[in-house]
Amino acid sequence: MKKRGLIIFFLILLVLPSVYSLGITPSKVYLDYKPGQTAKIDYTIMTNTLTEIGVDGFLSEYAKVQGHEPDSTSFSVIYDFPESVDIAGTQKTYVEVREKKDANQGFGTLLKVRALVIIDVPYPGLYAEMTVGSENVIEGQPVRFKITVYNKGKDFITNARANIQILHEDKIVKTLSTESVSLESATEKELFAVLDTSDMKPGKYQANIILTYSSSSGTKTLKEEKNFVIGTLFVDVIDWKKEFLKDEVNEIEVKVESIWNNPIENVFADIEITKGNAKIATLKTPSETLGPFKQATLKTYWDTNSLEVGEYDAKILVHYEGKTTEKNVKLNVIEKEKEKSEMSFKISTTTLLVGIVIIIIAINVILLVLLKKKKK
Repeated sequence: MKKRGLIIFFLILLVLPSVYSLGITPSKVYLDYKPGQTAKIDYTIMTNTLTEIGVDGFLSEYAKVQGHEPDSTSFSVIYDFPESVDIAGTQKTYVEVREKKDANQGFGTLLKVRALVIIDVPYPGLYAEMTVGSENVIEGQPVRFKITVYNKGKDFITNARANIQILHEDKIVKTLSTESVSLESATEKELFAVLDTSDMKPGKYQANIILTYSSSSGTKTLKEEKNFVIGTLFVDVIDWKKEFLKDEVNEIEVKVESIWNNPIENVFADIEITKGNAKIATLKTPSETLGPFKQATLKTYWDTNSLEVGEYDAKILVHYEGKTTEKNVKLNVIEKEKEKSEMSFKISTTTLLVGIVIIIIAINVILLVLLKKKKK
């Protein structure tokens, strides 16, 4: 009995978590690989224990730790970049801080944390990337585009320029151009364009951005799409639940979207359901608040008891800020066989899981009985 208690005591000690805490900052750093040059990163350790440092990953053999002692809370990692490497693109290195075992610490888990170093290695020749920023605006306001160009190749980019096609309902309605810039390797620059919307109607638009950039080795293009909205005080009905089970109280959903740059309060829907000339039901949803250019789902319930299977007409009227959006749709009442089949499957699955649990319990009971007999 004493022996078993001693074993349990040691097992508890082994799984006890360390009372120490450990952290490192900065947790992520970006570096550009520059042949033959050095880069230095200063770190701070957040701890109350002894530590040791390690570097692992891309170019770790060219990294050295400086200014660290087991009880220090700061250190530096210095990279002496080689003249060339055989790989290009985004590479990763990890700086690891490990808790150092103390002779007086006893049992416990030794902690460790890692900081990420992302090193960008230029691609051979001509290679660039871009990101595009734009904004939703209200009717009459300009749309500002910001295109950030990153030279991630070894070539000097002599000329980079973007053309922007503005599309509405799949038709080009306007075109824009930015100024031209040049970029050294491992640098970035921003291009700007402003869209005048004074003669454009509210709605959803698409911008096709085509970046053309050149060096002594040739010319390349990049393409990106960006959607934006010219807003007005309007709530659109973009989707709705279309099928309902017969003889059930069904949830009915209407998905709406605002194209206004301010919150719209007290948005609700009336739903009039008819069959031929007969009015079947008039439903109303609770009110919701729609955020700027956001979507929401309006919900209510439809009792289909005593209704026939088939198609019904519905008029959805969304009310907001003294305005109304109307949408005429079709709803279908269907039989419940599909749902019964799904319920049967769910019940079978539940039964199976209960059976498995019972078997596991039975096995444990049998093992316990056998162990007791063996002891006797």
